[in-house]
Amino acid sequence: MRRIICLTAIAVGAIAVGAGLASASGSSKTVSVPATSAPVRGFTGETAPVNSGVTLVTGQQIVVTASGTWSVGGGITTSPSGTSATCASVGGGCPVGSAGQGALIGSLNGGASWFAIGTGPMTIGGTGTLLLAANDIWNGDNSGSVSVNIAIGPLPPTDPSQCKNGGWQAFGIFKNQGDCTNYAGSHGKK
Repeated sequence: MRRIICLTAIAVGAIAVGAGLASASGSSKTVSVPATSAPVRGFTGETAPVNSGVTLVTGQQIVVTASGTWSVGGGITTSPSGTSATCASVGGGCPVGSAGQGALIGSLNGGASWFAIGTGPMTIGGTGTLLLAANDIWNGDNSGSVSVNIAIGPLPPTDPSQCKNGGWQAFGIFKNQGDCTNYAGSHGKK
């Protein structure tokens, strides 16, 4: 099953930083995320969320998949989908209460808010740099890491000619050529 999340986030400089992704557009990147990576640090042994190095610009999407296992304390080993019990059902405290303990989570707004990714594939759109972490209340007793693959989608069109002759379909975000042309004509300021 494919889930789609569209987020609107304030990311200062996302357009300027994202412009550097033009060469990476259409490629993929793999990063390792340790189970100790914590959205909010405050306990011994916790490390900062992993900066994926991928910055999205308006209209761009990525597809994230994850594999492997990690331990989320107390001898509980899980995949990037997390445990079957949600954090909210076992006392809360995790950044994403509706996701399982130990689920892979992400943020596009510097960690101000988080969303579940799991094993994916998860299609993510919005603006900002993707941060990754383990969904846990105390990450200091965690161990292991998971491998996260990020497929980087094309940058949105900047010229209406990019939408012609079926070009609109390559972007994967437009209903038809007219929608793409309107977007490009306004330079993505829908």
